[in-house]
Amino acid sequence: MRIAFLTEQLISNEEELQRSFSGITYGMISELSRRGHEVQVIAAINPGVRGVVARAALSAVGRTVYRGQNMKTVYHPLVLDGYAACAQRRLRGHEFDLLFTHSTLIAARLRTSTPIVIWRGAHYAALKPGYRGYQNLPRIVDTWANHQEVEAMSRAAMNIFAAKSACNGAHAIYGIPHNKLKVIPYGANLHPAPNSAAVVCNIAGKPTNGRLNFLFLGVDWYRQGGDRVITALNRLAASGRQVHLDIVGISQAPTEMAAGFSIQVHGYLDKAIPEQFRLMNEILKRTHFLVHPARGEAFGVVLCEAFACGIPVAVTPVDGLPTIVDDGINGVVIDEPFDADQFTTRMLRIFDTAGAYETMAENALRKYERRLNWQTAIEEFLAIVEPLTTTNQLSKTGETETRLRVPSGK
Repeated sequence: MRIAFLTEQLISNEEELQRSFSGITYGMISELSRRGHEVQVIAAINPGVRGVVARAALSAVGRTVYRGQNMKTVYHPLVLDGYAACAQRRLRGHEFDLLFTHSTLIAARLRTSTPIVIWRGAHYAALKPGYRGYQNLPRIVDTWANHQEVEAMSRAAMNIFAAKSACNGAHAIYGIPHNKLKVIPYGANLHPAPNSAAVVCNIAGKPTNGRLNFLFLGVDWYRQGGDRVITALNRLAASGRQVHLDIVGISQAPTEMAAGFSIQVHGYLDKAIPEQFRLMNEILKRTHFLVHPARGEAFGVVLCEAFACGIPVAVTPVDGLPTIVDDGINGVVIDEPFDADQFTTRMLRIFDTAGAYETMAENALRKYERRLNWQTAIEEFLAIVEPLTTTNQLSKTGETETRLRVPSGK
């Protein structure tokens, strides 16, 4: 199958592909290629001169009429027309069986007879509650954004979401029919993936009666609950346990809030750089729990990566996180608003009960092996899209029309 992957991002080499969308794009494309499919990345799709001018004019309106509010000008119809025109120019002269993208901006007004599949974490309505960049926008922006969601999802042959909550919302909020909606969770973006036998040995070798090592892994301190992690670990340390926290993804963390436990801030670690990837693996090997009490999280690929290393997670029940975590099985789900006392009680119960931590860690690894890996994800993806491409080929030859023709009755 010949597949075009369409993106606004600038991707000109494998390192840039590994960094695209937290490595999600790389995981998808590398597994499709491994299975013998030809994937062409059509990158740097942009709204063109007219779109840029429109965005500048709308930003000026935002500064005057809307008193500096964020206008999210990418959702304006003129800008969407620009994205579609650029994509159509870049596709001209090529024959593909499938067009695949994460972006509704590209898909909303793209006119093509080739099936379009959109696979992403969340839609606009799902992002608004937890992502500050989507809050307190002018009503006109909500109108533009919601309209482009309907345009894109209606135009797509299939809409795939990584999280159940976003998929359900696409039907409940936007009216997209169930037969155009599917859920396929993303896989862990660790390349190469950890060896399962080595992970099991590492789980067995982690002491649970000494220092407990926790990890915050994220780039948005407030949204992903970094302040909550500090509060929770202060409570746990006050109970008498020795606690350590590694912080990855944030260079400027307010570590002065910590009382009674140690913190090491590593900053952002780029998995495309071998030395930084090795350091990341060292941190993961010593971690007992990933703590991710987010206020908003479309999906949470870092949880999949923790599971791949046999690390249970502590999360809040927001957005896409319940798609990944089974409470009490491979992690713990703490009430939202986040309850630090509940977190402490559950951690002490896990670490003070013989075998409880090891069982939970092994369950995390098993879910990664069964569900949260790119081999499984792409197998499900192909099962969905291959019939779409077959139907499209039959349509081009006229066979579909013949098969569906109603007998005249004569």
